[in-house]
Amino acid sequence: MNIEVVSENSFARKVLVTVPAADVRAELDRAYRTYERRARLPGFRQGRVPRQVLEARFGQGIAAEVAESLVQRGWSAAMRDHGIEPVSQPSLLDQGTVAAAVDFTFTIGVDVKPAVALSTYKGLKVEWPEFALPEGLVEAGVERRRRTQARLAAVEGRPVELGDTVQVKVTVVDGDTVVLDEPGTLVRTGSEQWLKGIEDFLVGMAVGEEKSGAVTFNEAARQEEVAGRTLAVTASVLSIQAMTVPPLDDALAKELGHDSVDALRAAVQSELEAGRDEQARNQARANLLQALIDANPVDVPSGMVEQNVRLLQDELRYQAAYRGEDPNTLRFGDAQLADLRQRALFAARGALLLEAVWSAESIEVTEADIDARIAEIAAQRGQSVEAVRGWLAKDDGIEELSQRMLEEKTLDFLLDQSEVVKVAPDAAAPEAAEAPEASAAEPAAEGADLSVLDGAIKDVKDALSTGAYDAHLDALLVAEQSGRNRKGAIQAIEARREG
Repeated sequence: MNIEVVSENSFARKVLVTVPAADVRAELDRAYRTYERRARLPGFRQGRVPRQVLEARFGQGIAAEVAESLVQRGWSAAMRDHGIEPVSQPSLLDQGTVAAAVDFTFTIGVDVKPAVALSTYKGLKVEWPEFALPEGLVEAGVERRRRTQARLAAVEGRPVELGDTVQVKVTVVDGDTVVLDEPGTLVRTGSEQWLKGIEDFLVGMAVGEEKSGAVTFNEAARQEEVAGRTLAVTASVLSIQAMTVPPLDDALAKELGHDSVDALRAAVQSELEAGRDEQARNQARANLLQALIDANPVDVPSGMVEQNVRLLQDELRYQAAYRGEDPNTLRFGDAQLADLRQRALFAARGALLLEAVWSAESIEVTEADIDARIAEIAAQRGQSVEAVRGWLAKDDGIEELSQRMLEEKTLDFLLDQSEVVKVAPDAAAPEAAEAPEASAAEPAAEGADLSVLDGAIKDVKDALSTGAYDAHLDALLVAEQSGRNRKGAIQAIEARREG
């Protein structure tokens, strides 16, 4: 088998394969022997069908099968012997005829990772934004920490309000038929699921009060006997509970792991400043990557771009799931797809150039580096190192972590070699400046970390891929309530758990 690889440009390759006639004949002979053993034709015993009959009856199909087999073997040999690493689906550009007396030829087109010739990557001018903590951000962070300690407490001296958790004795009847008789059940008037529709009926009632009337239950009520029906209800309020937030004092600070309120404030400020610094570093990294791309133009195969587009679409689906939406209903318009392709092109060019830099500079990620990062992740997640390592071992997580760490290490190397200029950021650049309440309690670094392993994103991915949402809800809710993940997730997770 003769294989020739022709370079069309920096990434496009044509693979020209010629299979000698002798090999084609041998492959055809094997195929006909197989058919001869298996063929069942009227007038012939199985295994005794003459070849000329098989050729007349199955010739075209056998030739097609042999062609497919030879193409697969030729392509495998080309990848193995010529080191071809496709970044797109190969396509069969041309294919000859399978016949015993002639060579069989075919041509495959494929895109490979382009070789990158670096011209300039040291001494680049890079802007480093100097973010300031918006006024009130520290106090907003302290307040959010305080609200994480909210708990249910008995309410006295007032009637039921929307949002309360009410213990109620309730009887539901349809004429003379008792549909439901509960001597004491809890109803969440802000998010009731089982007796959905009874909330307004209970609001305004006092402890010990009894009330009768008609209630139209929501069709989504999980108590099937009442769902979607209008029934007679008699209810007595046994107790009222509401979420109460403890006062900000030293006792609360100690519950949160600090000696005093002042120590709590100092800790929040320190974390926010660390997050601000990491946010600035990440923005500088992005600016550096743009400067690197501008200084080193590189052509990118469309297959790499499309692969990155799919990854970006997946990330948007994960975000939709965090907002409590069905990710399968997400649709992408032409304008959004165009934007995603621009971002995907930037990412592909950046990845190629970073790989060229770490190869040129022999930058590596060691086992010790990986161990240190795993220990960091374990501390952030409140888990053991062994648990995190075991979790990462699934789905090539350690390899992905190593790759991202190598990118970070290369970017930091380039930053050290760059001309860094400190600048005031655009007003809209830091998310914290626009929405202090959304990021008040935790540093922005966790949201901006280049590693996908931060927070509970992996749990959401597991839930999406397996459909086992409920198995992850408690862990996700704990992570969210500790302020470690994205805004809006608590409500989505609680809604899913209650639903």
